[in-house]
Amino acid sequence: MPKAGTQLNGKRSRRGRLSEGRPTERTHEMVARIAEAIGLGLTDEEPSALVGIEQNTLVNWKADPEFLGAIKSAVAARLVK
Repeated sequence: MPKAGTQLNGKRSRRGRLSEGRPTERTHEMVARIAEAIGLGLTDEEPSALVGIEQNTLVNWKADPEFLGAIKSAVAARLVK
């Protein structure tokens, strides 16, 4: 049973527990800002500074297919223009 105040995210920890660990800082608004910035051609370092996260955090988030899909979509939209 998760402790009070934790949000269930459906992910399992290394110990096999559901939704264990610190909640993510990633929000839909933050993802949109990062995707827009990368879509404009900024490097990983620049959108990280823009939203106030470490560059390593952004690199780790890119392992999530949903997040990476948002970035690829923004880059594709820029290329179409």
